[in-house]
Amino acid sequence: MILRLDPAVPVVWRSPTAVQLGVDPVVCVFDGVSYATERLLAALAVGVPGEGLEVVAEAAGVGAEYSEALLEAVRPALLDAAAARPAQAPGPATLRVAVDGGGPAAGQLAEVLSGLGVRLVDALPALGDETDAAVLLGSYAIATGRHSAWLRRDVPHLGVVFGERGARIGPFVEPGLGPCLACLDLERADQDPAWPVIAAQLTAKRSPVEGGRFAASVVLRAVGELLAHLQGGSRELVGATLELRPDGGETLVRHAPHARCGCRALPGSETADVRQLAPFRSRPSSAAAAVSLA
Repeated sequence: MILRLDPAVPVVWRSPTAVQLGVDPVVCVFDGVSYATERLLAALAVGVPGEGLEVVAEAAGVGAEYSEALLEAVRPALLDAAAARPAQAPGPATLRVAVDGGGPAAGQLAEVLSGLGVRLVDALPALGDETDAAVLLGSYAIATGRHSAWLRRDVPHLGVVFGERGARIGPFVEPGLGPCLACLDLERADQDPAWPVIAAQLTAKRSPVEGGRFAASVVLRAVGELLAHLQGGSRELVGATLELRPDGGETLVRHAPHARCGCRALPGSETADVRQLAPFRSRPSSAAAAVSLA
């Protein structure tokens, strides 16, 4: 059975150390929120098998009693098992995901995926290796050689980039369909011709926001988007990026394949077709409060 918090139930911070589920009505309040509580709530926000919650609890340094008590408190805010995930959708344990990147956010991402039962695979598999998706993390920019390697292997991948004051998730790249990460670099170079030179200098630098609660919330959101795509068929980030800010604001930005990028005709791309994604304007939206993992 999949345990998942109902997305319709708000999760809000009452103070820096107290979190509340539900507003009208209030389902429960956790005072003096510990690392373990945050980890368990984060797993429930994404969706986790019952036995997987115990794994997350053990990884957070607490036992089954702790997770059972927390589960009992949040039970009124859980989705029904049948509604938590389509019956035909694969469970997390059947997924094979690569985490491509270093730093604290990459470590957190690997922890969360492992806690959900997702099988972690090599960050750069050989041609023919079976990988359902990869998540590429970087600060300021992701070097072209990194994302082109996944494109050549026809492996779907999601970009996560931390900047000076926020982070960007997306696009979810399906080789042969929609824009790739190189398309975004070319798009930015159209706006600023110096961008390729600037980006080359930034790939080795660490973003100041790639740590703490904000980075943890970005990781959680990235996992949610990844599983929504792989398990729920969501296509929101195919051809789009989600820009997140520490103040809770977010903006969804649509992108089109770039005319100068050859990603839609790469040798060996088995999914290439002639469909085009029309450009859209940015769409700002209010951010839903989320439980972090820090």
